[in-house]
Amino acid sequence: MDSAFRPDQHAFFEEHGWLVVRGVVSGQPLTRMTEAFDEALRPHLEGDMPCDERGRSIWQVPGLCHHSEILMTHVHGGLAVLVADLLEAGRTQLLQDTLMVKPARVGAPVELHQDYTYIGYLQPPKAVSVRLSLTASTVETGCMYVIDRSHRWGLQGDLSVFSDRLQENTAERLPVKLRERVAEDRIPLALQPGDVSIHHCLTHHGSFENTSETTLKTIVTHIFDGACRLAPERLPYGAIQYFATDADGGLSPASFPVLFDRSA
Repeated sequence: MDSAFRPDQHAFFEEHGWLVVRGVVSGQPLTRMTEAFDEALRPHLEGDMPCDERGRSIWQVPGLCHHSEILMTHVHGGLAVLVADLLEAGRTQLLQDTLMVKPARVGAPVELHQDYTYIGYLQPPKAVSVRLSLTASTVETGCMYVIDRSHRWGLQGDLSVFSDRLQENTAERLPVKLRERVAEDRIPLALQPGDVSIHHCLTHHGSFENTSETTLKTIVTHIFDGACRLAPERLPYGAIQYFATDADGGLSPASFPVLFDRSA
């Protein structure tokens, strides 16, 4: 993609808390990414997938993009600049990455939540989730939906750092007036292969179950403003060892790679 962002993208993201960017990866690079995705996941998909009580499943395998230039093609191809502009950041860093699979016919939904609930050890909440779809992402295949402008509601509920309870619906924790907005302002983000969606860490979002004959494949990267500081008191006991910091209390680039630096 063109590394230059448009002012209207920044204005839209600031207003709505999400953004869709079409055709970020296409052609041979998209084919290579899909092949690398399948190859990276193959050792993790042996045996039966864990299922919920309805027989639905979802695979989320973290930490594989960090070591693969191919799986980060979309970020290094210009999205890192766009994200820095959206966050108004001088430097951006990679926090987490996940390869996500929703199998055909039985792909589980992800209930309504805010990403900051799980990454609240960063202050301030200046982070985004970047989702690249390698396959067609529709309501039928289990695409993500967002609650429009919900990033303006602030954090709702308690922090659950490192929790994996992404299938717990948090809508019931919302005040009544906001709960009414969930249905009114829900927007499915349909993506074609190579399209990207970006949402703020405070934006309420979830995803549908996959009822189609197509397996949904998504690369998710969580990117944060390098000016964020670690709040160690918010980490579970013993977790501090995984969060090396620099002299200013920011997360160390040695463990959380720099994706873009305006001063470089």
